[in-house]
Amino acid sequence: MLLLPVLFAAAVPSVAGDATVAPGPGTRLASLTAPAPATDPPVVLVVIDALNASHTGAWGYQRDTTPALDGLARRGARFTSWISSSSWTRPAFTTILTGLPKKAHGLEMGEKPLQPRITTMAERFAKAGYRTAAFIGNPLISRKWNHHQGFEVFADESTHGPFPPADVLVDAAIRWIDGVKDRPFFLCVFLSDPHAPYEAPAAARRFSLHVTPPTTSPPREVMSPWTAAEQEAIIAAYDDEVAFADAGLGRLLDHLDAMGLGERAVVAVTADHGEMMGEHNAWQHAWHMWEPVVRVPMVLAAPGRIPAGVVVTGTAGHEDLMPTLLSLAGIPSGGPSIFTPGNRRPFTAYDAAGVRRSALREGRWKLVRYEKVSAATFGKQNDETRYPSLTQPAPRYELFDLEADPGELDNRIDRPGDPVLLESLKAELRRRCPWKQAPARIPRLDPETLDALRAAGYLE
Repeated sequence: MLLLPVLFAAAVPSVAGDATVAPGPGTRLASLTAPAPATDPPVVLVVIDALNASHTGAWGYQRDTTPALDGLARRGARFTSWISSSSWTRPAFTTILTGLPKKAHGLEMGEKPLQPRITTMAERFAKAGYRTAAFIGNPLISRKWNHHQGFEVFADESTHGPFPPADVLVDAAIRWIDGVKDRPFFLCVFLSDPHAPYEAPAAARRFSLHVTPPTTSPPREVMSPWTAAEQEAIIAAYDDEVAFADAGLGRLLDHLDAMGLGERAVVAVTADHGEMMGEHNAWQHAWHMWEPVVRVPMVLAAPGRIPAGVVVTGTAGHEDLMPTLLSLAGIPSGGPSIFTPGNRRPFTAYDAAGVRRSALREGRWKLVRYEKVSAATFGKQNDETRYPSLTQPAPRYELFDLEADPGELDNRIDRPGDPVLLESLKAELRRRCPWKQAPARIPRLDPETLDALRAAGYLE
């Protein structure tokens, strides 16, 4: 079976002296066949919260923010068009964990837990004889919502508090690995450091050491842009958080190597969603459907099975991750993995507090639909007048040619080029949307959930 189209890098160039695996001019188009699975390989999944792909060396960033991620990309495959299923943590990570879209797993903002009938990735590994553990840094992923299904060890905020620093989670993960000894294991580590507020430990501040950002938790939208100096200071603070999370990733990878597991392990690193850094006068994530939020980094290493330095240009996404990791471990995947041929139209949706948006793409084209904001619902928790995009007319569509217009500045909805494709995308977008036509309502939430949402900045 063939993978998505890939580029094999003939050489690994440097950008401003920093290590990167960006494809150079000597690349060539190729295809990758499904490798034979290893026998009970260790499987490690690292999810880094709010990680903007363009702020990593592997995606060509000038700052040396992610040497560990860049090194892993040189050992495996880097996916340039990996799409998150949502623009915020709870539904996106639940899709990673289950391989299901939000329409199937049902988790967004409410108190509804993951249903026991839904099989998680951890349950599939446990059934195959794997030891399983998760060390979770975001309070929106919790045992109370059944995210622990299938995990022998599940350390969430009840263990280490909300948003613990990366070294706390990595230390715990390393201790657990040491205790597993020679048993096959599936380990999930969710590092939350890049999530706002951008406040890296003092000893880890390099890029923001000599600047003071106007805020470490910028509003999700602004009426007018910050000054260039202010934007750079905020970005520097964010980059320090990215670098701190990457240092934790590096310690985890080094420990696998020291134990002799690096050459056997399947390692995947991705983000639940990305982060806006001032583009379109927007910051952070939440309801945004822009590329810096929904197109996330993804690196997959499986020595001897995934060729080193591969750059995958075809689209894939979080729904593909669970079956892919299972396939590489020789466990029946129960669904299409990245090794399954066929056309993909990655879908992303946000549905919380009266705001509903969705996006669908095919190849170079991306269609976005904005539903009418329920001002009464949103206004119960937030002031919608502070956010320009929430006051624009809706419902409406936007269409972007990402190849010609990667910054999404030219709305082509009235100039689609291929009207048949546009109508097909519209029909599929309506079919895949996880909501009914009734206005969204804020469900009743317990105090702990409200605290988690406020800590993550989703409620004011």
